[in-house]
Amino acid sequence: MGLCLTGSPGDVADMVLLTEDDCNVQHIATRFLQDAVCYNEIRNMHGYTGKFHNKEITVQGTGVGPVSAAMYAAEIAGEFGTKCFVKLEGCTAIDPRLKPGDWLLAQTAHTTSRINRLRFGGRTFPAAADFELLNKAWERARKQGQRVWVGPVLSLESRDELPVVSRFADRGTLGLDMEMNQVYTVAARFGLPALGLLCVFENAVTEETLNALQREEAYNAIARFALELLAE
Repeated sequence: MGLCLTGSPGDVADMVLLTEDDCNVQHIATRFLQDAVCYNEIRNMHGYTGKFHNKEITVQGTGVGPVSAAMYAAEIAGEFGTKCFVKLEGCTAIDPRLKPGDWLLAQTAHTTSRINRLRFGGRTFPAAADFELLNKAWERARKQGQRVWVGPVLSLESRDELPVVSRFADRGTLGLDMEMNQVYTVAARFGLPALGLLCVFENAVTEETLNALQREEAYNAIARFALELLAE
């Protein structure tokens, strides 16, 4: 047992779906996975392994923020033999071109956090997605007729930093995801392909938003897409 997770390497599949909210973990496990088994419930941040299209897949919560995400991602990668990460979330868009319901593939992840600067002696680290996995998701989404964008996202360390968001948006950043930078950084450390799949729930610029029912439907659609991507 580690700091964040219980279980043994055989309890976690090669393909891991990460998401910040434990409610979404349990929703995916009960709605989409067959024979799902809970291997972790420390701090009520559950992890389940089950089958989707006869492929074993794990869904694990990370909690909110870069520090929590780094801890969970590093432990599951370092101690459980994971081979691939896909991070799945709803997100806020900061580019007016993105509409609620659009999908955003996180090509890179900027951050306001000092974690990587401390780790690399004051230097920056360009945390990025795996190109083959990103391209596969892009082509698959386009074939399905889904409006999909590819570009940078911003991982804020806290919501107090929202005033700086416009500076990143002016330089091409498309959306917000607090954990993506550290998920990509951990994946790079362990040599794992990783991809962030985000569904736009709201746009901070246009103030357009999905209602609760629309968010649930949109989340289910992108969750199924993520599982199909991992099950191939």
